[in-house]
Amino acid sequence: MISPEISYNYNFFDIADNLNWKTNEVRIGTSISYISKTEIPKIEPSPEVTIIKPIEIPKVVEPVKIEKKIIRPTIISNVQASVQAEGKDTNVVKIVIEDHFSRYLYPLLSYVFFDENSSELRPRYVNLSQKDKLTFNEKTQFINSNSLIVYYNLINVIGKRLKSRPNSKITLIGCNSNTGNEKNNLDLSNRRAETIKNVLVKDWEINPENIIVESRNLPRNYSRGGLIEHEEENRRVEIYSDDFIITEPVTAIDSFKTSKQTEIKIKATATSNVEISEWKLKVFQMNNLNENLFLEVNGLKNVDSTFNWVLNNKSKLPDNESDIIYKLESKIHQTDFDTTSVVFGKINVDLLNFRKQEESNNNYIEKFKIKLIMFDHNSSEVSTNNKKIIDLICKSITPKSTVKVKGSTDYLGIEKDNKKLSENRANMIMNSIKCKPKSIESFGLGHVDLFTDKTPEARFFCRTVEVFVETPVN
Repeated sequence: MISPEISYNYNFFDIADNLNWKTNEVRIGTSISYISKTEIPKIEPSPEVTIIKPIEIPKVVEPVKIEKKIIRPTIISNVQASVQAEGKDTNVVKIVIEDHFSRYLYPLLSYVFFDENSSELRPRYVNLSQKDKLTFNEKTQFINSNSLIVYYNLINVIGKRLKSRPNSKITLIGCNSNTGNEKNNLDLSNRRAETIKNVLVKDWEINPENIIVESRNLPRNYSRGGLIEHEEENRRVEIYSDDFIITEPVTAIDSFKTSKQTEIKIKATATSNVEISEWKLKVFQMNNLNENLFLEVNGLKNVDSTFNWVLNNKSKLPDNESDIIYKLESKIHQTDFDTTSVVFGKINVDLLNFRKQEESNNNYIEKFKIKLIMFDHNSSEVSTNNKKIIDLICKSITPKSTVKVKGSTDYLGIEKDNKKLSENRANMIMNSIKCKPKSIESFGLGHVDLFTDKTPEARFFCRTVEVFVETPVN
C-alpha cells in the first residue's frame, strides 16, 4: 500500500542554550506498507442478542357480581280425615271411645303339644315356683290377659283345681303324628302322657291314682291334610275329666275399649312442580309429653293416597280426651335449601269411662265376651265341652241382651273354604243358644290371625267362635 505523507515541525525554543538558533522542519515523503500473505483468521460473528420484552401483567378486573335468583318450589299438600256413614265419606271431627268393664271367659284348650320324637315338656309351658303355687289364683291371675297366656298355664290351672277337688279324676291320652320316627310309636305316646302325670304328681301333689294314662297313635279327632302343621298338632297329650269344673273356662274380669267408628280414612296429597323427596303421615295423640302413635306411613315422591286407621279392640285406641292429631309433612331436598310443607288436622275425643256412662245413661251396658274353642281341624261340630260353655253363656243372657256370634278359622286352607267354615261354626253355636235374647246374629270372618305365633296352640285358638253379649244394667 503506497500513501503520500507531509509533516511540519515548529520549535518554540532555541536548539542550545546561549544560541539564538531556531529551526523549523518540513518533511514530504511517501510511505509504503505491506502485509505478508498469511491465513486471515476467521472472525466469528458476534451472537445475536435477543431482546426480551418485559411481560405486561394484565390489570385484574373485578367480575361483575350477578345476583342469582333462587326460585323455591311450591308444595301443594292436604290431609283430611273422614269416616264412612250411609255409604258416603263424611269428615270426622269427633270419635267416641267407650271403656267397658266386662267378664271374660277363657276356654281351656286341654291339649299339651310336644316337639317331634320328644316327650319333654316345652319350656313355654309355665312352671311355677313353690311360692307362686301357693298364691296362684286363676280368678285374679289373668286380668287383662289373652287366651295364649292362660293356655301356657294349663297344667297349673288343672293342678290347682285337682288339688282343691281331691276326688276328681282326669284321663291323659298320649298321641303321636304316626309319621316318620313316630309311626306306631305307642311308647312315645305313653311317655308323653307320663310327663304330664309326673308334673301334676310332683309339683301339685296330686294323687297318682286319680290320673289315668292311656296311649294311642293319632288322636281321635286328628288334624288331616298331610302338612307339617297337621303333624305338629297331632303330637299331643289330651286331658279329659268327668268333672266339668276341672276343664271349664277360666273366668276373669277384663276391661277393654271400643269405638263408635270402626275405621277412619286419612286422605293425604302432596304434589309439586319438582319431585317431592320424602313425606310422612302420622296419626297420634299426646299423653303428657309422649306421643301415643296410632298410624305412621312414609314414602318418597309425590303422594295421593288414602290410608285406613282401623279402630277395634285389637288396635291401640285413645286413652285420654286429648285431640287426635293427623299430620302430613312433605320435603324437597335441594343443594342450597330444603322446602318443607306441614299440614295437619285434629279429631276430638270423647272418652266414656264407667262413671261418665253411668252419669249420662241410667242403663249401663255390661259386656260379656266368650271364646269357644275345641273346633277340630276343618270341623264345625259343637263338642260336649262347648255345649257346657253355651249353658254358661245363657246364664248371662236376658231378654234385653243383644248377642253377636263371630266364627273364624286359622290360616291353613283355601280362603273361600275358610269363609264358609267360619260361617258354619258361627251358625252352629248361634243355633245352640236356646235362651231368647232381644236379638242374635252370626258372622263368618274366615281366616283371622288372632295371634302371630305359628304354633299348634295358636292355630287351635284361631279355630274359634267369639260370642259377644251386651246387656243393659239399670
